[in-house]
Amino acid sequence: MTTGVLWVVLFACLAACAPARNGQATSSVTAATATRQTTVQGGAQAALQNAPVIRPGDEAPDFDLPAVDGTRLRLASFRGHKAVVLSFVPAAFTPVCSSQWAGYGMLKPRFEALGAIVVGIAADNVPSLAAWTREMGTDAAGHPSPLWFPVVSDFWPHGAVTMRYGLLRPEGIAERALVLIDKAGVVRLVEVSDIDKRPPLDNLFKALERLAAGN
Repeated sequence: MTTGVLWVVLFACLAACAPARNGQATSSVTAATATRQTTVQGGAQAALQNAPVIRPGDEAPDFDLPAVDGTRLRLASFRGHKAVVLSFVPAAFTPVCSSQWAGYGMLKPRFEALGAIVVGIAADNVPSLAAWTREMGTDAAGHPSPLWFPVVSDFWPHGAVTMRYGLLRPEGIAERALVLIDKAGVVRLVEVSDIDKRPPLDNLFKALERLAAGN
């Protein structure tokens, strides 16, 4: 085969392969963008495929994670004086998550009366979570109204804490879940909800009331 023929064959192969590579890259970017912009559909069924490994009666795995305010938060720092509600959400800038956490603002007096603090957690990076919570914490007049509870990032090692709780989905985001931990660091309630719906709070507040009553 002559040199000229070899070059023709080489260019033909490159032309045939290039579209497939570009299509694959575009597909990956589109999938990543879709995960960021919207929650996964059919969440209730998907949640059942990833049963939490943490159950009531277990000791809650401790963690030390960066918070959006520039500090670090350790779960054990609440031991002995506050019950903790870990609110796992899939990612920043997703619609259900925004209404969920913002809605907890109206419930602050109730949480405090029951001796509890909420800690928001997502397997997302600090800059994204910080920008999201700033946007979420703006009132109707556009004035800053920050969330009253801390928000921490479980981004790196990616989702390591979420995985220890058995709440990391295959696509690398957290289930929408609430985990109640008492003052002794023991898990009292684990609820995994439909990823596209705000979690109901009835069982959570009943459990908090039992804790407050010493049960």
